[in-house]
Amino acid sequence: MVETVSLYELSGHVIGVVVLTALFMYCILLIASFFSFKKAWQRFTTKTAALITIAMSIFPSMVQVAGVQ
Repeated sequence: MVETVSLYELSGHVIGVVVLTALFMYCILLIASFFSFKKAWQRFTTKTAALITIAMSIFPSMVQVAGVQ
């Protein structure tokens, strides 16, 4: 039970961080779009793709470690 609760909390924290990061990046995109929409969009998509790649590479290993312990 303790392992599943800690894993649930861990995934909750990960989701919270991802949501906050996405909101923060969205605010940056809105601000930057006033200056140059095309450049801002390119930066946003590049950062989002990098973030998703990092998250997908880190999350399974975190689940595996939590499952082993």
